[in-house]
Amino acid sequence: MSLRERHHDVAAYALGVLEPADALACEEHLARCAACAAGLPDFLFTASVLAQLAEREPLRPLGAAAVPGSPVGRRRSRRARPVRARRWRSRVVGVAAALAVAVPGAVLLAPSGPGGGDAAVRRAAATDPATGTSASVALRDREWGTEVALRVAGVRGAHVCELVVVGADGRAWPVMTWATEEGDEPVMEGGIALRLGEIERLEVRTEKGERLVSVRP
Repeated sequence: MSLRERHHDVAAYALGVLEPADALACEEHLARCAACAAGLPDFLFTASVLAQLAEREPLRPLGAAAVPGSPVGRRRSRRARPVRARRWRSRVVGVAAALAVAVPGAVLLAPSGPGGGDAAVRRAAATDPATGTSASVALRDREWGTEVALRVAGVRGAHVCELVVVGADGRAWPVMTWATEEGDEPVMEGGIALRLGEIERLEVRTEKGERLVSVRP
């Protein structure tokens, strides 16, 4: 696989359709190519959406009528769709695991250092000893505000959580919400209208307002 082909195969890698040898070559390329690594999360998001769509009833062409109770329909709904869904889920999970192992910190959350990372990105992390929740954040100043990347771990139980940015003036700005189960370690990206220099801290809270962890950039 040529270098140009590896650049173009990131989407195929995210979808899990590359042959094993090509997938390995793509992982090696991602570990060295910051541009491709930065674009991979977008493709992973697309793959996850497709995985969800695979679990739903497929659309029929206009004018086509379903045959109630047909043996073919029953076999398709009971067998074909679950198999497709399992394949998509396993591909997406496998790609995410490969990203974590082969391309550590491929996006904003990557640690900065000589010859690596983005010097314009400010990173911080914290763990709350009371809740056991930890968070890693990466912030990049943009013309429209601040780009935010977040990784959360150690949340106990199932919750709907939210990320809130607190400005230097004390005002709280909601950034994103997500559902999480115990053991999940989601990585998310969002944005806020505040400029980077105006951010005092970031807080992960439950939907009931309980603060799980606070991070100061």
